[in-house]
Amino acid sequence: MAIDQSKKKRTVFREWIIFAISMGAGAHVALGMILHAPERWDWNHTATHTILIGFAIYGVIQIIRSFRWILKRKRPTEST
Repeated sequence: MAIDQSKKKRTVFREWIIFAISMGAGAHVALGMILHAPERWDWNHTATHTILIGFAIYGVIQIIRSFRWILKRKRPTEST
């Protein structure tokens, strides 16, 4: 079986993994908020909170990755 190791497929796969982990983390945060303060957070809006928190986590991760990429580009490479 041939394995396609194209750079685009690896990039899409990596982004999908980051997105899925962010959504999972958002679900855990939303569940934790609801379980620890049920009087403040309504179960009827759990899905909305999960999606919004997941997107927020994904956005923060992308901002951090962008800053790392910028810093990595500006840093001069050392030749040995």
